[in-house]
Amino acid sequence: MNYLYVNKNYPLFFIAIIFFLSTLWDFRLNDQIRIFDLLSFLIIIGLSFYLYMNKSREIYKSFLKKSDLFPFSIVVLIWAIYGAINYHHKSSVAIICGVSILIICSLVFNLSIHFGRFLVFIIGLHLLAFYFQFLSYIFFHYKLDYLSIINITSRIFPEDSVFFYRASGLFTEPSSYALNMFLMLVILLKFYKKHIIFSLGLLSIFLSGSLWGLFSVFVFSGCYFFNNYKLSLVNFKKLFFYFFCIIAFMGAFFLMSKPSYHKYPNTINRIMNFKSDGSFIERFQHSNINNIKFSESFTSGEMLIPRLNPSSNFAFLFGTGISTHFFFEKHPVNGYHLIYLTFGPIGTFTLFWSFLWALRKRLFNEKLIFTTLTLFSLSNYPLFTYLIFWLFLFFIFNLSFHAYQK
Repeated sequence: MNYLYVNKNYPLFFIAIIFFLSTLWDFRLNDQIRIFDLLSFLIIIGLSFYLYMNKSREIYKSFLKKSDLFPFSIVVLIWAIYGAINYHHKSSVAIICGVSILIICSLVFNLSIHFGRFLVFIIGLHLLAFYFQFLSYIFFHYKLDYLSIINITSRIFPEDSVFFYRASGLFTEPSSYALNMFLMLVILLKFYKKHIIFSLGLLSIFLSGSLWGLFSVFVFSGCYFFNNYKLSLVNFKKLFFYFFCIIAFMGAFFLMSKPSYHKYPNTINRIMNFKSDGSFIERFQHSNINNIKFSESFTSGEMLIPRLNPSSNFAFLFGTGISTHFFFEKHPVNGYHLIYLTFGPIGTFTLFWSFLWALRKRLFNEKLIFTTLTLFSLSNYPLFTYLIFWLFLFFIFNLSFHAYQK
């Protein structure tokens, strides 16, 4: 029996509500508490308890079917508990809650092809907010900042050209919008091979002015093409033409938005000087996050010395446990560095193996595409403490191409 049978749309509706709320991660109370993540967490726990009380036998059967997921979940849990014991940082607790949500959702919720329609609607809402914000400035020079309602100022500004506007939709900065849209489009690949929403989503990422988003357009487009076409000389020519059109469009937009007093367009100038670009430095050289703010996140109000010496042989092999506190110690803010630092070489290998194990029953192209896209998403800010990341993995692990794509 499918306890979330497609004719009972109310559970799918709740999943859609939960996912939509998780995409609003930049709405924070006192600039710290992600209020919609907290609300989504409470809805998941309540709905899971209700379904368990009514369908416990089906959930037990689901436990047996979803066993491929548990090596990955156990690995993350062990290193998160290890990090919590070693550093006493609240980020480790958030990750423990996140992977617990991944397990609960995988056991309790079954998805149907109809969820793709909810997902299109959710993406559509974000696109509507983005394009309305973007066009309101282009045509009326009005800065529409949605986050101002909670006294947060978004980084949406024309920089050094009145014709170039970095919109970010419902987020504080374009990079956050680009990452959020990227994750949603990756999930949508599970439901649709072709859909106009892909083009609108990629265009919005490009128009956001995010440098990471610019590269994500090419990475996603390559995987999208690989998913829809078999490898052949004819299709390779199509791919070449496809990328040529993208580059031509981007080039035309860059030229149109170029300030008259600059030799190169803004984005091209950032690429040519990426080593001095603020976003690149923070992602791949060192963090600029305030250490004083970091110290306030500890229970004692002061930075605690880890119980395990980071220079010990054990820490070298197995890391020092998952925690995002490393960003406050001037480490680069990207997922690769965080994983290697907190898992160590042996833990990193175990994590990657368990991830592939969770996808072992998928088709080869599905494994390749989603492994590539997931790894690329980690080149941006790692969302390990964010609910959307664990819901993203829930969709990746629990849906397959051949069963849902159309």
